[in-house]
Amino acid sequence: MNRKIWTTARKTGKEGLLKDKDITDPQKYFENQVKLLNARMPSYKAVKRVKLRDTEFQKNTSRKITLQCSPSDLH
Repeated sequence: MNRKIWTTARKTGKEGLLKDKDITDPQKYFENQVKLLNARMPSYKAVKRVKLRDTEFQKNTSRKITLQCSPSDLH
């Protein structure tokens, strides 16, 4: 898996590649982070799913994400 996945720590302002943090399986890493986050939140605010993408979202000229998919792709 040759994905470049960036993380940004909001409180510290530091960012870097996951491999710089010795994370070899991004999906498992994010699943664990979601579990930790959900443990502190009420169930109605819980993160249900995280989907990692290989490419960036399609964007328009003002760099806003454009939605170019069918409604069935959102589920």
